[in-house]
Order: sequence, then structure tokens, then C-alpha cells
Amino acid sequence: MHVPSEALTPLGDTSKSFLTYWRGLTEGGNSLPNRRDIRPEELLGFIDHIWLYHRDGHDFRCVIMGNHVQERWGRPVIGKWFRELLPEEYAARLAGRLMEALENRFVGHGYNDLSKSDIYAERVYAPLLDEAGNPAFILGVSSYLERTAALKGRTGTIPLGKTNFYDALTLEYSGSVTDD
Repeated sequence: MHVPSEALTPLGDTSKSFLTYWRGLTEGGNSLPNRRDIRPEELLGFIDHIWLYHRDGHDFRCVIMGNHVQERWGRPVIGKWFRELLPEEYAARLAGRLMEALENRFVGHGYNDLSKSDIYAERVYAPLLDEAGNPAFILGVSSYLERTAALKGRTGTIPLGKTNFYDALTLEYSGSVTDD
């Protein structure tokens, strides 16, 4: 069977586990899950890689951060806003991608090259509703893949700096954005 390049096919086990979890949350539903639907005991297979951000206006505040992701940040991030953590241009780009996921009810999937390392970061994230039924949270995971292991057995390259978006309920491809 040929899988189109736009199919949601994460490389890392953490990302695959998160996607399986997400499918279970949305299976048979016609609405996004609510933040209260997330149960920590169901996240144990990837809890160290999980993160949750809350939108307030055009910025996002970190609510939850798994230990493995926290180590990559190299400083405390829980309770902090993107604008406090990142250079302005990057904070705006990242907030824009998460806004895209919230406003259009998309799952996002992409890779970037971590500077000064031989590691790719793979991210998969999805929108969650608040108590009022509005998309206000982004739940996601970050997998860190060694470059040689990520490329093993793969034809072509890993699309760094590109984020693909998929319908959050059907996981059908909806489009992509790339870093400029």
C-alpha cells in the first residue's frame, strides 16, 4: 500500500503513542476532547514528553511540561509565556502555528533541527476545549531523535521546518506551513 507523503506518519515511538492516545480520545466523536478528558494515568507511556499550553489572546502559557522536554528547555518553563521564553520572532511563529491548530481544529506534526546538536525534535500536538467548549489548550509531545537513527531505513529526507496540519477528528491532511 502506498502512503502519500502528507499522511500523518510520525517517526518516534513517543509521537506514535501520543497519536494512538489522541485517536482514542476522538474515536466516534464529532467534537474535540475537553481538557478535563485528559487523565494522567493514561499518559504514562509518554508523560515525560508531554506538554500543555493555554492560549490567552495571542500568546500561550505553559501549564504542564514533562521532565524530558523540560530538560531540553534547560530552564523552568511552567507558568511562563512564549514571549518570556523565546526571541520575539520565533515566539510569534510558534504561537501562530498553535493558533492555526486551535482555530481550525487541526493536529500539527513537524520536525526541527535542534541547534548545536545531532538531534531532531519531532512534535505532534492537538487542540483541547476549555470548560465553555472553546478551543483554548494545546496538548502535545516532543520526541527527540538522533539524526542517524531517524534517517535509518528512510527514503528521502526529514522535512525540517515544515508543519503539516490534519483535521483533528479524521486526521485527513489539510495543509502545511514552512519556516521562512
